[in-house]
Amino acid sequence: MACLALAAPALVMTLSFAQAAPDATPATNWVGFTIGGAFVNGNEAAMAQRTRTNGDFYGGIDSLQVSQALSKTHTLTLEGHAMPGLEDYLGNLSLTNSDIGYVKVGYKQYRTFYDGSGGYMPQLAGLYREPAWGEELHVDRGEFSVEAGLRMENLPEITFNYKHSFRVGDKDSSSWGARPKLLAGATLAAGGSNVNYEFAPSFWHLDEKSDILALDVEHTLGNTDLALGLDYEHTSYTNSLNTRTGAVTVSPTTGLTTANSQVASSFKEEYAMDLFAGNIHSVTHFNDKLWLSAGFAYTSSNTNTDGSTQSITPVNPGAAIPFSTALTTTRVIPMGGGQSESCVGNLNLMWNPIPDLTVTPSVRIEQSSQNAIAQMRLTAVPTAGFTPTASTTVYTNQIYKGDLNTDSDTAALDLRYTGIADMVLYAKGEWERQDQTNYNSGVFYQSIAYNGTVTGGPNSDFFREGITVNQQDYTVGANWYPLRSLSFALQGRYCQRNDESNPSVIKGTVAALGLAPEMIGLDTTTDAANLRVTWHALNNLSLVTRYDYRETEYNNRGVRWSPSTSLPGTIQTPPPAVVTGPTSPADTGILPEVLSGRVMSNILSESVTWMPMERLYLQASASYTWAQTSTNTQMVPDSRNDYFTGSLSLGYAIDNRTDLTASYTYYVTKNYTQQGSPYTAGVSGNSVSPIPYAMGYGLNTQENSVSLTLNRMITPTMVWNLRYALISSQTTGALQDQSGGFNDYTAQMISTGLQIRF
Repeated sequence: MACLALAAPALVMTLSFAQAAPDATPATNWVGFTIGGAFVNGNEAAMAQRTRTNGDFYGGIDSLQVSQALSKTHTLTLEGHAMPGLEDYLGNLSLTNSDIGYVKVGYKQYRTFYDGSGGYMPQLAGLYREPAWGEELHVDRGEFSVEAGLRMENLPEITFNYKHSFRVGDKDSSSWGARPKLLAGATLAAGGSNVNYEFAPSFWHLDEKSDILALDVEHTLGNTDLALGLDYEHTSYTNSLNTRTGAVTVSPTTGLTTANSQVASSFKEEYAMDLFAGNIHSVTHFNDKLWLSAGFAYTSSNTNTDGSTQSITPVNPGAAIPFSTALTTTRVIPMGGGQSESCVGNLNLMWNPIPDLTVTPSVRIEQSSQNAIAQMRLTAVPTAGFTPTASTTVYTNQIYKGDLNTDSDTAALDLRYTGIADMVLYAKGEWERQDQTNYNSGVFYQSIAYNGTVTGGPNSDFFREGITVNQQDYTVGANWYPLRSLSFALQGRYCQRNDESNPSVIKGTVAALGLAPEMIGLDTTTDAANLRVTWHALNNLSLVTRYDYRETEYNNRGVRWSPSTSLPGTIQTPPPAVVTGPTSPADTGILPEVLSGRVMSNILSESVTWMPMERLYLQASASYTWAQTSTNTQMVPDSRNDYFTGSLSLGYAIDNRTDLTASYTYYVTKNYTQQGSPYTAGVSGNSVSPIPYAMGYGLNTQENSVSLTLNRMITPTMVWNLRYALISSQTTGALQDQSGGFNDYTAQMISTGLQIRF
């Protein structure tokens, strides 16, 4: 899908220039103007997200650069662009003194477009639902920056930088919500069997901002380069996941569906972080054959979280409301915070013991600690018209804390040998060991029943485990140049990672039926290889072939736990507490190792560049990827990610002032698989019979793009261009693809621009 993503921005944002006449007067300043738009047949929201445009008209200054010498030592430079419609803006102003340093002030902002459909569930096409074609959503991203640099001879180079960045807007989410809807002519009754649930796509509302202060100092003392860096960052955001909860109306005459404007937040998260980081590093050149580099970094952060989660049961569309005589709306308010510290030190030596051999050993040591506290307050609201039993819990308050400490040591060795004619050999090995201690404990637990009874108190639950990670990673490769026009590059990689968990202490663990089996071992093995062949068959013809292979296997094993009650602090299970009713004296509770997953990918690509004549060039490329993720787990379906991309482009210089370029891109994938679900939805009074429902996986999509660009140099300082593109994106089958055809579109895009140099 990258083909159109790369082609579309070029259509609307970049200006290409015709070949300059031999006597063209050079100019260092310019301003460029562009106006353009799109005519869309189909889903404008999908088109806007895919092509990164608004599907409408736009125009403005697409490029500007003005540089003016104020004196022999002072230069003022302005660069930027402003494209209303695309909401893409950039402005940078810099003042440079060649004897002292510089000052820069800049601002940039751009808009990213999203399709609010959130996905498609074809089995529910007959049920009430939100419009599948989605809204046109967008997120604005921006940054304001100030930078000053001291650049004086014989003094350290000092750079100060301040950045304020933000992200505000709405974007789609694949998490869907549900809202209750009475069937036609029905009234709410006990049991709720006459209530249908519509599926409604959710969307994220983002409000994020960050401030960063940075100070960097660099200086050279003798044969040693020294550098110091200090950073402070404050980040905060308030994000919410929202679902439209009002009515969706369908016109009986036109069949048009009108979306609603009532919105409820099912999830809200507030977050704040303060981070301080410092680093110092050096490079010492003993001679041309021996270099030593060292570095140390320290990072400390403090975070605070707040927010809320609200859910309404059930999520089964058309089914009776579970627990409809008790609680249907649950609101959870999570609060907490944490602190983390990390120290990293590394040492690298580059040594040339003989002229053709380079040896680079290195070592890295890291220590980190994290601690956090979390409070979860849950409030359950009874359904209107129903009275819960006296003992029904309507409020709980839980407080827990956790600590995680990690020690990591990594050693690496790089070898590079050039002693064989026309060949470069290299190899790298990396070995890492990591030890973690994870400790979680309860602090407080309280519950309140519907009749006002309060239970709970201090919580003595705790859980401790040790985690050991061993990883080894090896890479070998060779670059061979048997002919001036022919080269080969071959590389292989093997990586093995072993994670072992040793849960040593359990007491009073919270779980309705005891802890579920926990993974105590994970082995990950990766094999990869790639081959690249470059052949300049003729002076005007070159070919590049590449093949990449990668396979990763995941093997894990678990352990069973002793059961406990649904309340904390009521059962104390002595360590190791890993047996649940052994079936034999030999049963230790350790589960056998299983192959839980395999991810395999193959990529074959070819590109050809040909210049049959001086004024004409042709370039063609094709790439096919076939990849599969498989697992022995029955509840998780296998998935494929096979796709083909191809492109053809040509450029022709009509004369010394005019050139024409044309390109065609093609993309196709057929991986969509509609997966069923153990849940069913039967709707009384509706023609829909009980059916499985689940979101499908993968894509069935075919995309085509044709573009033409004409450039004309009107004068040596004035260039005009005209662009046209035809883009289509189609899915296959109304009910057998990821969007039901609602995200299909055909778009015609046209723009024209003028650049003036001075």
